[in-house]
Amino acid sequence: MQVISNTQVWQAILQAIPDTARPVLETFVPTGLADMNQIMQFTNLTRDRVNRAVERLVSANLLQELKRPIPRPDQRGKPSNIYLLTQEGAKVLQSLGYKHARVCGLKEDLPILHMLAMTDVHLAAQKAGVPMRTDTLLRFNERTLRPDHLVTLADGRAMILEVEQAASTETLRRV
Repeated sequence: MQVISNTQVWQAILQAIPDTARPVLETFVPTGLADMNQIMQFTNLTRDRVNRAVERLVSANLLQELKRPIPRPDQRGKPSNIYLLTQEGAKVLQSLGYKHARVCGLKEDLPILHMLAMTDVHLAAQKAGVPMRTDTLLRFNERTLRPDHLVTLADGRAMILEVEQAASTETLRRV
């Protein structure tokens, strides 16, 4: 009996879905979630091609659709569909070399909106060729930080960018 590794399983899954599926899946690397507009922006694919790829990824249990609309304050009209990376989807991305790919376990609207904004920033930086790490742990002077974004500037210095969805008296100090 032949033993098949997880990597071989994930490679077989990727071969079974069209070549448009890989860039769609790669959209989820930074945060584990993205909406339809972000996927189209990242992949430069038409809505129809993204829809077909997303349908196949959902059928393969690599993505799941958030079942409720969440209106974004920066967009008009009907809210865009939001998709979450599944555990299987994260494993596929990790097998492709994206070691930071992980499931987004958020459930509440405000944190999801925050993560969507972080995805916007990450995708814009990626398109501009700006090196950025998003939502990863950083050790600094014996402390652990988890900045929304860590940008490497052209001169090699690092800059932290934070995205805040709603500021209140409770969060003002952190902001």
